[in-house]
This record gives sequence, C-alpha cells and structure tokens, in this order.
Amino acid sequence: MHNTIINTRNIDLSASPLLGEGQCSQVFEYGDDCVVKLFYDNLPQEAIRHEYNTMRTCFENGLAAVNCYELVSYQGRIGILMQKVSGISLEQAVLEHPEKLPFFAEKMALNLASIHAKHSSGASMPAADRFYADCIDKCLSGHWITEEEHRKLHALVEAIPTQNGMIHGDYHVLNMMIEQDEIRMIDLADVQLGHPIYDLLIANIYLHFMPLNMTDLYRTLIKLAPEDSCRMWDIFLKTYFRTDDEARLDRIKELLDQYSLVKIMLAPFSFSNLPEGQAGELVNMARTSLMPVIDSMIGRIPDSILALEL
Repeated sequence: MHNTIINTRNIDLSASPLLGEGQCSQVFEYGDDCVVKLFYDNLPQEAIRHEYNTMRTCFENGLAAVNCYELVSYQGRIGILMQKVSGISLEQAVLEHPEKLPFFAEKMALNLASIHAKHSSGASMPAADRFYADCIDKCLSGHWITEEEHRKLHALVEAIPTQNGMIHGDYHVLNMMIEQDEIRMIDLADVQLGHPIYDLLIANIYLHFMPLNMTDLYRTLIKLAPEDSCRMWDIFLKTYFRTDDEARLDRIKELLDQYSLVKIMLAPFSFSNLPEGQAGELVNMARTSLMPVIDSMIGRIPDSILALEL
C-alpha cells in the first residue's frame, strides 16, 4: 500500500521496545544507536516525506536536528530511521535543573535565531502564510467565524511581509530535547517558509500567553510553574532580539500577544486534535480580544519592533 508511492526498506520491529507514542506516530528502539518513528496509517504520505526531507535538510545545514538515515516500513506503516537522542525534554531539563533555566532559555532563543537565519528557494517547503490562509478559509466553511472576521483575518495575514526564511512551525518547550546541555529538535513535521513572527507567536503562546490567560489548558499541557515559563520568555526575548531595552521588549510582548490570538482564533484547524467544545471556547476567547484591535494591527510588522539582524 505505502510502498507503491514511497520506496522503503522493510524492517522487523516485533522485538523492539516501544519508547513512546504521540498523535501521529510511535517511536521504537532499533539497535543501540537508532530509533524508528513509525507513523500511523492515516497520516498522508506527503507529510511523512516532508518531515523526512526537512530533517535531513536541517541536519545538513548545521541546525540542531536529529540525523535521519532512511525511510523504512513495518507491517505496511512507514517510518523514519533516525539517530537516537540520549537526553530528556527541555521541559524536564528545567524541572530537574531550575538553576539552569536562564541557560536553557538562551539556548532556545539562539537555536530559533539560527533557524531563522537559513533561507531557501522554498520549492519543497510549504509557506506559513498559505497555512494560515487555509485555516481561515476552513474556519469560515465550518461556521466558526463570520464573513467579516474572515475578511479581516485574511487582511492581517496578507499584510505580514513574505519571507523565504525557514521557520520551525511548532516551536515550544515540548518539541525539544536536551542532550549534554545542547538542544535537539525532535519534531520537524511543520517546518515552513515565512516570517519569524509565525514561530515567535507559537513560543509566546506556550511560555507567556497561555500561563497568564489560559491557565486551565496550560496546566494540562505544561508542568512548568507559570512564573517559570514567563521568566523563560523574558530571557528568550532579550536573547533573540539582542536587547535589554524594556520599552522595546514590552512593545514586542504586546504585539506577540495580539498575533497569538490569530492562531488561537483558528484553533479548530491550527491546533491538532482539539475537542470541538474546547476549540469553540478558544475561538470565542480570541474573538473577544482580537477583533476590537485587528484593524490597528494590520501593517505593524515591518516597523522597528521586529527588525532583526540575523
């Protein structure tokens, strides 16, 4: 079934320990130094190939990605054979070594800056603005938003400058491992091309907006104390933007909180596997805060607040 489109080498995982599982895949140990990320049958094959190609591109360009070796298959399911990371999650590293919180926050910021410094012609990578435009259209089709909200959300996304820089697409503390005090990115399925704000708003949601404004949801996802997440975010922003100017940092926080509401308002399609009731609550919460200010947000990205010299 799969092999008619993607050529793979068949392997045997019947005796391989299951190390973990997520929404899209299971991870099995394979030998002493490798693991196999084995995808469920319902994941589109183009998404698997995209993740594989992205991991190779990131690793070959010196980014903090795990090395992957080949596409394999087991019992009709496709997997990626990759390097085994002997580490712990970034979140767990902060919990076990709270004194290293500033160090890890700086590492997280510098790693993202290194991603954003990479540019590509983009032929094989999706565009972030197209992803958001599709989510806006799907929300209208699903009657989650009104025609007027649809128009204004499109205008806002279209006003974000088009860039061919690489972005991670899902950059937060749960998607990174720490190995010998170095970051290793373990989930590159959402790598795209676009403006850095698309990554910054996601990191902001997990480290700043959610712990302050969505505490119940935050506690179900993140083990860090809200005050620790916010302290990480303060250090992250100072490192990423290379500034101690508190007035500038406050303007950046305000802007990122507003743009975070865009992703939250598109929750039925911008987040994975949310229950319908929870998605509706997020849409309504974001609508209340975003729509009164959305007109004033259009065109704000090109100013000096987000000017980067990477």
